[in-house]
Amino acid sequence: MIERFLDFVSIESHCGDYLFSALENLLKQNEIKIENCRSQSYDNASNMSGVYSGVQARLREKNSLALWIPCSAHSLNLVVSSAAECCIAAVSYFGLVQALYNFMSASPQRWSQLLAKLKNKVHVLQSLSETRWSARSDACKVLVDNYAEIQNALLDIAASGRQTLSAVNETTSLHKKLQQLETAVMCVVWNDILQKTNIVSKALQQAGIEICAVVKLYDSL
Repeated sequence: MIERFLDFVSIESHCGDYLFSALENLLKQNEIKIENCRSQSYDNASNMSGVYSGVQARLREKNSLALWIPCSAHSLNLVVSSAAECCIAAVSYFGLVQALYNFMSASPQRWSQLLAKLKNKVHVLQSLSETRWSARSDACKVLVDNYAEIQNALLDIAASGRQTLSAVNETTSLHKKLQQLETAVMCVVWNDILQKTNIVSKALQQAGIEICAVVKLYDSL
């Protein structure tokens, strides 16, 4: 079994019926018979994975042998996302990480003062991603590696005399949150969780791993 990229397809709807129609047309354009398709792998969104009207269900109506294998990396993202969303402290922590990025990136002067403090000028504060937890992994690692430096940058910004009163107030608020023990603990804990999650996620996306899963599934039938 060999994987091949076919094409990017523009879509006008996210419903399962429309997406399946787009997929079916793409296969026909490339002279690929749908009855020769033996496996599918999508993310866990209902329009793709739905058992009644999802793309995988529509395709299986045409070819019952086309088994669906959920995207393991996406499934892992959902597990981590659910774990974070059910913990108020975690929600607050990630809100702080995003707030730090928003505040620093909103001003070239603040960003310059931040860079002057960081140990590694390449790895800087990053915006969070709702879908890619690898991005959150990078954001948390930057904060762990430069915790004291970011606090010092906030103090310098507040004392610079070049910020508005509202900006100074926000700086003070962010600095106070970083001084809290709970924030430091969450920073270390989530960095450890996400670094390990990132390693597993990359391993799950290695070439051929879904193929191995399909082969094992067929062997068990």
